[in-house]
Amino acid sequence: MQQLNELEEYYFKRLKQIFEKNGTSFVKNLTSQYLFSEIEDTYSGKSGIADVMERVVQRIISNYTDWEIFSHPASSDSSFLTPKAVIHIDCKSTLDTDSDAIQHKVDLGRNQTSYATDLPIMYNEVPFKSNLPTVYNHTLYGNLYTLTYIVKIVYNLDDGINSLRNFKVYLCSVPNGLMQPILGLEFVHAGRELVRPIYDVLNTEDYFNLVNELHSDNEEIFNQCYYYDESNELYKAYEWLSFNGNSLSDDYKNLKKELIKIYTRNNFNLQRTKLRVKFLEIPREDGSEYKWNRYQELTLK
Repeated sequence: MQQLNELEEYYFKRLKQIFEKNGTSFVKNLTSQYLFSEIEDTYSGKSGIADVMERVVQRIISNYTDWEIFSHPASSDSSFLTPKAVIHIDCKSTLDTDSDAIQHKVDLGRNQTSYATDLPIMYNEVPFKSNLPTVYNHTLYGNLYTLTYIVKIVYNLDDGINSLRNFKVYLCSVPNGLMQPILGLEFVHAGRELVRPIYDVLNTEDYFNLVNELHSDNEEIFNQCYYYDESNELYKAYEWLSFNGNSLSDDYKNLKKELIKIYTRNNFNLQRTKLRVKFLEIPREDGSEYKWNRYQELTLK
């Protein structure tokens, strides 16, 4: 745990130093669209700011480190690999009048944190489970901790470029899920959006617990969507269930729709898709090596 904590703090300080020394890149690239005539008419506002931030962060890190690009699809906006860690960096943009900016909160998706991977977070009996592992295994480097950071810009567009120049940027280290026993859950809340993803794999007991809740017609649909893998003693969903509708035959499309209806009616595998982090409530304590300041405003030079 001590090594993990030291890595989280080390790379936080490293990122902070890199960004602050390249403040011109933030200002120049965020405002570059205003150098072109008539481009403001098609400016996409909030989403446009976030898109630019992702490009700026990726460029600065690539130019000023020798970190490898981590190309796994279940990763953050910018993901990097070092001999010590896999580093995920997400960019968030918030208007300064938004409650999330005022209260210093951010929504994290399941591919943006490992804080609820080993120990899902329950909210009103519905879990949030994150997708990033707490530790990766690399064939050359061995076990690598997952580190996640947020670069958050708070801005205003009331007066175009004149108000945008006054943006603020914050850097936050979202703790690895292995830190849950130390840092607790006071600063995190599950978001409101609910989904019911299809189980990819079910053990025999769980499979029949679900099937026993169904009417015979629904049970038949369920049975057509899963097969029994004798070698592993598991029920597995057919691969076609993971494909988009356009790539399926009409029969498979209809069967998948009926299965989704069954999941919805019975609240099978009900989950939350977001984790709301209150950055100012992440524990801080003078003299504690684990409770250092994980949320800081950047001074861009």
